[in-house]
Amino acid sequence: MVSRWTVEDLDPNSLIEVDYNRDPETASRFSFPIPNWLDENGRPKKEFTHDDLVYSEKKKEFRFRFINYLDGCEQLVKADGQGCILFMTPTGEQADTMIKIIQSFGKSVNELTPDEVNKALDQIYTATNIFDRWNSDFSDLDKKYDAVDGAGNYLGRFVYKPSVSATLHIKGDGYFDGVAATDQRFEGGAFIVFPDRSTEQARAIIQKYDPLNPTKTGAKVVAQTEFLKTRRNKDGSPIKLYQIPSQTSPLKRYYSPKPIPGFQDNSIEIEAIESAWLRKIEDIYSIYGYPKIKTRAVEEFTVLQREEGRGKENTQIFSVTPAFGTASQSLGLRFDHTVPLARYIAENKSRIQSPFKSARIGPVWRYQDVRRGNPREFIQADIDIVDIDHVDNKYDAEFPRVMVDVLNALGITGVEIAISNRKITQGFFSVHGFDEQLIKDVVRLIELRHEIGLDGVIAKMSDNLALDSDTIDLAIQFATIRSNGIDLYEKIASVSNTAYLLDTDKSSLLKEGIIELQDLMAAMPDLTGDFVVADMSIVRGMDYYTGTVYEGRCVEHREFPPLIVGGRYDNLVGHYMKESRPGVGISFNVTRAIDLLTRRKQLALGPRTSTQVLIAYENPEQITRANQTAKNLRDRGIATEVVYGHDKLKPQLHYAGRKQIPYVLFIKSDGTHEIRDMTRSEQKTIDINTWKPPHIS
Repeated sequence: MVSRWTVEDLDPNSLIEVDYNRDPETASRFSFPIPNWLDENGRPKKEFTHDDLVYSEKKKEFRFRFINYLDGCEQLVKADGQGCILFMTPTGEQADTMIKIIQSFGKSVNELTPDEVNKALDQIYTATNIFDRWNSDFSDLDKKYDAVDGAGNYLGRFVYKPSVSATLHIKGDGYFDGVAATDQRFEGGAFIVFPDRSTEQARAIIQKYDPLNPTKTGAKVVAQTEFLKTRRNKDGSPIKLYQIPSQTSPLKRYYSPKPIPGFQDNSIEIEAIESAWLRKIEDIYSIYGYPKIKTRAVEEFTVLQREEGRGKENTQIFSVTPAFGTASQSLGLRFDHTVPLARYIAENKSRIQSPFKSARIGPVWRYQDVRRGNPREFIQADIDIVDIDHVDNKYDAEFPRVMVDVLNALGITGVEIAISNRKITQGFFSVHGFDEQLIKDVVRLIELRHEIGLDGVIAKMSDNLALDSDTIDLAIQFATIRSNGIDLYEKIASVSNTAYLLDTDKSSLLKEGIIELQDLMAAMPDLTGDFVVADMSIVRGMDYYTGTVYEGRCVEHREFPPLIVGGRYDNLVGHYMKESRPGVGISFNVTRAIDLLTRRKQLALGPRTSTQVLIAYENPEQITRANQTAKNLRDRGIATEVVYGHDKLKPQLHYAGRKQIPYVLFIKSDGTHEIRDMTRSEQKTIDINTWKPPHIS
């Protein structure tokens, strides 16, 4: 049987310490130095171009490739004049033969071509039958070996300097995943060596093994025959297999899972609530004319990063890296549903009907600080309308209405939808002399108002942006404006000398935003006050928003992240194609809403199962009838279970109680059926063809 081994599979109790055998006739290594075939830029010189001169992604340099015939493992040796190939334990006679083969090409070893080295390797193998060979370099020879008859050009035999290493003997045939680039094959037993490590150091390496970095252990395979030739006990005596411990099979270890910050599982109860919510949300979206589509989870990283607008250092995008091979594209997981929608529309523009209304419901991922309400994987339910050139502003009033219906359907109270307009934000600060970068910086800080409070925002504006008190006061006065829409113009005009600036040519963007927001608020008189409010602190950090922006928060817990976000984007889709595809959208954070209700102790957990009926039986002979009865109920839409492996009623009833199954059906010996209501402890005879739980019409 062939076993696969890693360092994790080794038994530390079988470790022993050994020293090197320094007898040149039985334990030397022959060094074949490799010439310098690279130019000053580290690339192969034109005259030395060869299929076996390959670029090593791991070492970030060109190396010469050859195969260790012992284990079939590919080796890459330095090709810059500092590398050498080592051969295992040649005798003096074999070493002389190897030197003659190398010299037979009529030139210095440093002048050999890659093709000539390959020919020399084949001839050495044929002449000596030495098939264990591996890569090394001159610095390693100097550090670990003493020359026997190898001169300064590193051509000849070397023996190890005295050095104790921990080792472990394993029996049989197998593969070992260690320092080599590929798994090392061994037959008839082998030794796993931890070079220059004591048994205690090797024990620690085994215990701290990281499967993602197997090469960091330093452990390597040495064939059993070669090991016994080249190693000795610490007292210098030969190693005898029957005197040392051996391991015959890999240790069975069980991995203890560790929590991953920002990611969580759902219990049966929470999953049932989430699934029910998603069905309700999808139904509401549908009746407003937003059918569901699916977009892929992975997008091009550069596209995601550009739309995120955070820069390389602050990005929250999860990159996607293949487990093996070379990635042809740099990819990332979507951080929202809007950017994938833009790409979807660009790819399908000839097939979609404008205006295009759609819903996307599913997980998104953000590498953000983990705190309550801010996981790194969460479910968002988005709706958007996208059209050619223009989306009528009246649509901006539809989205708060949809969200109010969603909140009511889910039984979530106390959420206020605050609305602003990016034109107001941009226009206000522009007329007051803020440049583009400063506007972005100030907006980022205003976004933190609920996390760090206004005092924290003021402090950061002073410390991080070096703003003076008058400028900070101007920004804070603006950010604290709240309005029903009617008095919005007056409240903005009252900030500093804004009234005067509103009469100048520079205020056109600001006035345009004010008019749009006032019209929007006027279109929702039934929602204003109880559900929606104009709030100038709503700025939304995503760079693609250009007009109306929404943010819905719990009034009692404003420090909790928003459940609802969205806004108008006039040029997002235009990044993908020449024509403009503006749109408006809004998103409901399902995961965050469940977290909020859990925090408020308002999340009513349902039963632990969707099963309505458990079919109980008293003996194995009744199982066939139990399955027939279960099919009868299932065909009529009644969720039904049969428990197998329990022939007595007591464990079956215990199972129903633990799972909170409301009804247990008994099959009587006379062919009748009785149903027990587990909540009322009532039992009665029923007609199995007509009975159904009271809640099913």
